[in-house]
Amino acid sequence: FRFSDVPKPDNYLHTYRDLHSREHVNMLQQLDEGIHRFLRSLFDESFLAHAHVSSGFHYPVRTQYATLHMQLRVNSGSV
Repeated sequence: FRFSDVPKPDNYLHTYRDLHSREHVNMLQQLDEGIHRFLRSLFDESFLAHAHVSSGFHYPVRTQYATLHMQLRVNSGSV
């Protein structure tokens, strides 16, 4: 593997280590709200009340193509 040739902007989020400002806290709060809205569009409240929901960021396998991404699991273990 080699590093990406695609230019990235200065504020590009490669990993969760790049989350360090108040703006990022606001972004994460909006993400949390969006996740809840998304799950409510798929499942009813009764199901969600008893569901195990896990979400999180993980470190990339290779830094050459690191881009911040999140996993979301419902009743499927923990991230």
